[in-house]
Amino acid sequence: METFPHILVCGDFNAHSTSWHSHTTDKRGTQIADIIAKSNLQVLNENMFTRQPYAQNQQPSSPDISLISNNLAQNTTWTIRHKLSSDHLPILIDINTKTKFRQTTQKRSYTNYRKADWTNFTAEIENHIPDPDTIDDVHTANEILTNLILSADEHYVPKGKIKTKSTILPDPIRQKISERDNIRKTNPKDSSLTTLNNEINKLISDHKTNIWKEKLDKNWDHKNNSHMLWNTISSLSNKKTKSLPNASIKFNGKYLSSHQQIANAFNKQFIGVCKHSTHKSYRKINKEIKSLNSSEYILSHEQLIKAIKDSSNNNSTGPDNINIKHLKHLGPRALDYLLNLYNLVLNTNIIPMIWKTAKIIPIPKPNKSVNEGSSYRPISLLSPIAKTLEKIILPSLSDNIPQNISQHGFKKQHSTSTALHKINETIANGLNKKQPAQRSVVVALDMSKAFDTVNIHKLTSKLLLTDVPDTIKKFIANYLRGRQAYTVYENKTSKQKIIKFGVPQGGVLSPTLFNLYLSDLPNPPENVQLESFADDLTTISSHSIVAQAESNLQPYLDKIYNIIHNRPIRNKQETKYYN
Repeated sequence: METFPHILVCGDFNAHSTSWHSHTTDKRGTQIADIIAKSNLQVLNENMFTRQPYAQNQQPSSPDISLISNNLAQNTTWTIRHKLSSDHLPILIDINTKTKFRQTTQKRSYTNYRKADWTNFTAEIENHIPDPDTIDDVHTANEILTNLILSADEHYVPKGKIKTKSTILPDPIRQKISERDNIRKTNPKDSSLTTLNNEINKLISDHKTNIWKEKLDKNWDHKNNSHMLWNTISSLSNKKTKSLPNASIKFNGKYLSSHQQIANAFNKQFIGVCKHSTHKSYRKINKEIKSLNSSEYILSHEQLIKAIKDSSNNNSTGPDNINIKHLKHLGPRALDYLLNLYNLVLNTNIIPMIWKTAKIIPIPKPNKSVNEGSSYRPISLLSPIAKTLEKIILPSLSDNIPQNISQHGFKKQHSTSTALHKINETIANGLNKKQPAQRSVVVALDMSKAFDTVNIHKLTSKLLLTDVPDTIKKFIANYLRGRQAYTVYENKTSKQKIIKFGVPQGGVLSPTLFNLYLSDLPNPPENVQLESFADDLTTISSHSIVAQAESNLQPYLDKIYNIIHNRPIRNKQETKYYN
């Protein structure tokens, strides 16, 4: 048996041996005892039975074995408890380590925007905001506005700790349980134990039913309280995977238990997607951006109001702790201040670093192990102030970039429905042709981590070729470079890491910029059709001979693969479909 320095083995082995104080020894017990004798493990079981059957004709036994490394045995205590209704008794193992280990209890907090005093919130900011016409420094102006919003938020937006939902059983049930445990400790064969267990189980079941009935009697109107409705549906269907606050998570084969270490590991996992490399052409692109003669670009008050109004509500805050609801309750003076700040940012091309920072929250994927780092997906939160500016300038970008007819993502009057309609139409038309009918071969390509792998310099070079106003070109190029991100896990914040690839996750401009990045994908040949939605590409070819349809597709798939991977196009006669 392999030797381990620090190991604890526990379980119901259904094996009996006097080595762990069973009343008899069987074949399986003898085999396990021999294995233990040849290892560095020691039996913790003391002269106490771990299973006490309720039936009068059954003897107590010890099928539950507890083993520990020899070097830890002297600092370990082993006891049993006469609790629960199972005939297997709970076992308590206490290891007295030199390290002062303490489990971290994270109390979740809440911010109740519904009960906020927005009138006084607005008034406080209006009374303290400086004259909007005096703004001459981007960083100072953004800091003043942010601090005023956070100060008013502290005064007029209720906050607190979320109380635990764990409820103690009512006193009558607890008294019954205590009575059952005392009888079991003194006389495990008492005939009243079975009756007591049944009574306790019935009382607990009724108590749970009453709690559920109380929940159902609350306001379940989906129009007014859709949050409660969908949260309950998700919890009942087990769609929400919750991570344990003190659980270890494995990264690259190594388990980490410190929340700080886990936060740093997540940040490295989410950001270190591509290996950074430089090219002499990148310097040329940067020089072209700097040489643009941008004219004064002025945003209007109407554009600002519309962008804020059209922004969807949520309770999340960006790295500056600002929420979009804060901006929706700014007064006229504060809005003028914000508008002048935006105009100064665009015309000086100076961007506050907090606007180029992302706060990442790891969320467990459904039906995945919460102990694996790869089972989490990142939710990137940006400053609402920066996202509002993105929303204002979005039309200047989307209306002036080339449109790929096959792209259905993030375009007006286009959606997944229009993409599916095109695909369905092609398949149906082929089947409806005169015999022999045409069969359609469909190959769907999903680009992994597509937004995170966009080459910023190549995207900027494509942006230079568009009709986007020069001021917006310079802003976007600056906004994409020098970005950074950090990850928050269980209230621990990772070190910040520079992002050298990709468009900002969660950004308003990012989907349109990604469309621009893929706008020069080669047009398919006559016998091949391409339909795409963002990073999902679907190629189709129809022919009465299926093998011919496959042959039609493969050269175009090779071309897409090589272009996306920046490889020269070569003829590959033996290449098969890419996954």
